[in-house]
Amino acid sequence: MEALNQGSTPIEIHVLGGFKVLVDGKPLRFVFKAPRKPLDLLKALLISGGASVGQHTVCEALWPDLDAWYAGRALNTAVFRLRGLLGNKAAVRSDCGQLLLDPEHCTVDAWQFERNLDNARDPDVMLLALLGYRGPFLGDSEHPLALGTRRRLQRKYLRGVLHLGQAYEMCGNYGSATDLYHRALDVEETSEELHSALIACLQRSGQTVAATAAAAAYQRGSNAALDAGGKMALTPTLRSSR
Repeated sequence: MEALNQGSTPIEIHVLGGFKVLVDGKPLRFVFKAPRKPLDLLKALLISGGASVGQHTVCEALWPDLDAWYAGRALNTAVFRLRGLLGNKAAVRSDCGQLLLDPEHCTVDAWQFERNLDNARDPDVMLLALLGYRGPFLGDSEHPLALGTRRRLQRKYLRGVLHLGQAYEMCGNYGSATDLYHRALDVEETSEELHSALIACLQRSGQTVAATAAAAAYQRGSNAALDAGGKMALTPTLRSSR
């Protein structure tokens, strides 16, 4: 393995809609099986939005069956191996019981999305920020620490889309609003809020046939996604379009 760089190695981590790591512009590739624990550790360090994560939190999530001493040893090994994978020792910092994926050495699309959305002050900037969201955090990964961050980013994205869509509609710009809702449904296709917003927008713009078709498509998708345990109730907006 090459010696670890102390300087700045360009590390790009994409976690919205999946998981991909690029070092010097090249995706990580493994001759044999991917090293699961170092990559699980990396995913754990991504949940905080650029802040540190407690070593105890990581140990409990990744080595729940080990006692504290053995889990600590396993964590130290995983940190060493992760630094080797990233080719930059400074990318993963460990200090006072905390671990940090250093933003000075790593760019993470989820962190950038959240910063851009938080700082958006006008519709054009907000739209650009929303376009940075390409799907749920870590896709459908069952990582033990992923769910909270996934839900938080989903809520933030949906709030942003609905806020911007309402702003478009208030200006009578129904075309931009419907385009926005359609794009959002490409990445969050099961969101009832988005489907309802789209249908209501189509109704308000006088596109009754399109609204009815959108409601029917949503109901078909909902029924297909359900197990054999009954139908999903329609929202008031969906009922009104039938």
